[in-house]
Order: sequence, then structure tokens, then C-alpha cells
Amino acid sequence: MIVKVRRTGGNIVATENDKTFIAKPEGWDQKGIINSLKRAFTLKYEVFDETNLLVSQVEYNSLENQIIIRKKSGNVAIDLPTFCVNSAVYHIREKMTGLSVTPVQTTRDQSSDAVMSIEATKSLTEYSMKFTSYDENMHPVLKEFAIGFMIRWMSYLY
Repeated sequence: MIVKVRRTGGNIVATENDKTFIAKPEGWDQKGIINSLKRAFTLKYEVFDETNLLVSQVEYNSLENQIIIRKKSGNVAIDLPTFCVNSAVYHIREKMTGLSVTPVQTTRDQSSDAVMSIEATKSLTEYSMKFTSYDENMHPVLKEFAIGFMIRWMSYLY
């Protein structure tokens, strides 16, 4: 599965399986100069599908260094750099041009190499990221995970 995210103005556009999702900052529908300043620095986004239906909410908590995903099917908090999704433990290794997510070995058998679950690349010139997932366990939250990483990346640039 491939998810591409890019920043366009104050919104984040995510493309997953040829479907487009738009993440809008919290308070996107409120007018006024104070609200526009809040939107510029918010770390909470609402994700809408092509029909403008709210799909999920994504937040980056900078104090706890975690991405919080709120969906109708349940909430997920992804602590960085080591997190748990569906009782599988993963570790993120980040570098300037991208990141990789690998499962943490829970057994003492060190002879088997961990297979990479997610590989992501960053484009510093276009302000975009491309996430390629090889792990079906991550597919239900991959889009929100990618949006959360984009929010995190944007928060560093302010």
C-alpha cells in the first residue's frame, strides 16, 4: 500500500489507493484573524474524504511526542519512536530524507532479520512524503500515520 501526503496551503492532501483525502486544520470553518492565527499553528487536523465526510481526526502531541488518531473504529496513540499497533511493536528510525519502520523482535532468536514494515521518503523541495507499507497490520492507520508525520514535520519548521 502506498500513501502520498503533501502540504497545500494550510491543508494536507493524502492520496491512498487513488482516493484523495484532505486534512484541514482544527477550526478551518471559523472566520476571523484570531482563528486564522490558531489554524496556522494548530497540531490537530480533521480528515475528510472525497465526499466531504469526516473520516478521522489526527493530532500531534509535541509534549508526549505521539500521534493521536481518532476514528469511529477506535482511537490509536502512536508513541514515537517505539509504538504498538494491534499488539505488534514497531520502531521508527528517522533521517533527514525519510524514515523506516521495522517490527521489534519479541523473541530471543536473533538469527532472523526483521522485515521492514514501512519505508517513507521526504521531498524537502515539494514538502511531501511517500509512505510504502509492506505490513497489512499497519494498513488501517497508514493514511492517518502519514498525515500525523506531516503535521509533526510542519511543527518543526515553525
